[in-house]
Amino acid sequence: MKKVALIACDHGFGHTKRCYIYGMELAKKELEVSLFAREDGLRKFSKIYGTMSNLHLIPFRTQSCPLNSKNQWMQWLNKLPNLDTFQCIVSDNLPEILELRQDALLSGSFLWHLDLPAIDKKYKAHCESLIAQYRPIHLAADFFVSEELRSFSKIVPLGLIGKVKSDAPKANFEKGALLISGGRNSILKAELSSFVEKLILNKEKPNFSKVWVDANLLPDNYPKWIRVATYNKEMYRSLSVALIRPGVGTVTDCLRNRVFILAIAEEENIEMITNINALEQSNYGIKVLNESLQNTSLEVILKESYSTFLEKSKSTLFQGEKQFADYVQNKFDER
Repeated sequence: MKKVALIACDHGFGHTKRCYIYGMELAKKELEVSLFAREDGLRKFSKIYGTMSNLHLIPFRTQSCPLNSKNQWMQWLNKLPNLDTFQCIVSDNLPEILELRQDALLSGSFLWHLDLPAIDKKYKAHCESLIAQYRPIHLAADFFVSEELRSFSKIVPLGLIGKVKSDAPKANFEKGALLISGGRNSILKAELSSFVEKLILNKEKPNFSKVWVDANLLPDNYPKWIRVATYNKEMYRSLSVALIRPGVGTVTDCLRNRVFILAIAEEENIEMITNINALEQSNYGIKVLNESLQNTSLEVILKESYSTFLEKSKSTLFQGEKQFADYVQNKFDER
């Protein structure tokens, strides 16, 4: 049986989720798959997506962090087992794997050293050198790929993850629910917590069926029309609008469920800017400034943009995990 190793960057859960879904699809092809990823993520996604006997879940931390020095970025390479038994290696968002395996594939829709201006310069230069020398194949969701990344990597474009055909969007945003989420990091916590407080102080329920909010954005006491966000099918199917930090995972779930996105950006995060541009070009969302949130009602912000979304948004290609697994399988068949 051919062996594949998937290595997930551990900064956030999105990388582990993507690799888990890829791993399940590869396992269906009777490949022996080892997934190296953060242990809490493996537990979380095994409960959601199940397991297979030929998908081996291996707790592993890359200790990736935007503030790392070059040596800290690279240290996970020394913790890996011998990779010689694997015919295929896939590294999600971490091109330094090329030091160990020059034939490794990359996955993920961005690379840290391209998207974070303040990243360690030595790490950035090293990644650029590795990619220029080995020109790796990079399998990525085409929706999110920046032009800069296309110029560096040999992109194999994929659809987004997910096979379920989505329902039509809500004909009126007031018929659906609102999600307020900043993701797992605390970058936009102050801004979003302030907006949630503004909603609560207004006392009257906003013009949505309900409002789902990240637990870490809520005060101790809040009205009954607010629910703690669950991120399950029930929640996503109830939504018409999501006010979010536009990370790939949450955006993908919103696109799958035809949810309009109000995206708050970090000015220096190129990944977030790229994602917002993709949303605006496809009419699936718009950028919202924190100043507008505090001074303007969502109903006013949505008045024209939601109508444009209903009129001009197009269905987005999904089944990215099947395309990913087919590509890996075809690589084996060519040998």
